[in-house]
Amino acid sequence: MNNTVLQAGFDLLSIMMDYCAKNTGGSELLQKYIDQIQSGTGVFEKQKMALDKLSATGTCIDENVVNLVKSYTENASSVERISNAFSELVHKVAEIEKTTQTTTEALRLLVEEAESITKYTDIINEISKQTNLLSINASIEAARAGTGGKGFSIIAGEVKKLSENTQETSSEIAKIIKVFTGKIDELRKEQHNHNEILKTLIGMTDASKKELLNLKMSEDTNSQKAQDILALLEENMGDITNAITAIKDNEMQSAAHIQSFADKASETTILFNDLISFIIQLTHIFKYFQAEGRNTPPENY
Repeated sequence: MNNTVLQAGFDLLSIMMDYCAKNTGGSELLQKYIDQIQSGTGVFEKQKMALDKLSATGTCIDENVVNLVKSYTENASSVERISNAFSELVHKVAEIEKTTQTTTEALRLLVEEAESITKYTDIINEISKQTNLLSINASIEAARAGTGGKGFSIIAGEVKKLSENTQETSSEIAKIIKVFTGKIDELRKEQHNHNEILKTLIGMTDASKKELLNLKMSEDTNSQKAQDILALLEENMGDITNAITAIKDNEMQSAAHIQSFADKASETTILFNDLISFIIQLTHIFKYFQAEGRNTPPENY
C-alpha cells in the first residue's frame, strides 16, 4: 500500500482518537457532576434542606407571633378588669367621703347645740346667784322680824339650798358639756383628716385608673400591630409554601431531565468506546500494511 495513503490513514485515525478521547473524558466528567448533584451532599439535597429549614423557621415565627397576640389580648383584658375595679373603688371612696362629710357636718351642728346648752347653763347660774342673793336678804329681814319672821326664815333657807344645788348641777352640766364638746371637736378633726386622706386616695386612684387606661390602649395597639404582623406572616408563609412546592416540582423535573441527559451521555460514552476500539483495530491494520508492505489485511481482520 502506498506510504502516502498509509500516513493519511494514520493521521485520520490520530485525529479521530483525540476526538473520542476528549468526548469520552467530557462524558465521564459530566457523569461525575450528575452523580454529585443527585447524591445526599449534592446541590439539590442542600437546596431541599435549606427550603425545609426556611419553612420550619417561618412556622416557628408564626407560632411565636400567635402566642404574642394571645399574650397582648390577655394583658388587655386583665388591665380592663383592673381598671373596672379601680372605677368601682373610686365610686366607693367617693361615697365614703360623702358620708364622712355628712358626719362632719352633723358633729359641727352638735357642737353648736352643746354651746347653746352651755349658754343656758350660764343663764341658770346667773338666776341661781340672784336667787341666792334674795334668800340672803330674806334671811336678814326674817331675823329682824323676830318670832314673826321665823317661817319666812325657813323658806329663805330652803330657797338658798335650792339655789346652791342648782349652781352645783349647772356647773356639773357645764363640765360634762365641755368634755363632750372637746370629744366632738377631736372627732371633727379626725373626720377632717380622714376626708383629706380620702381625697388623696381618690386622686391617686383616679391617676392610676388613667394610667391603666393608657396601658390598655397601648396593649390594644400592640395587639393590633401583632395581628397585622401575623396576617403578613401568614400571607408570606403561603407564598413561601407555594415557592417551595414550585421549587420542588422544578427539582423533580430537573432531576428527570438530568437523568435523561445522563442516560444519553452514558450511551454516547459507549458509542465513543466502540469507536475507539474500531480505531485501534484500524491502526493495527495500517501498521500491518506498513510493516509488511502488503495490499490486503491479515486473515484475522
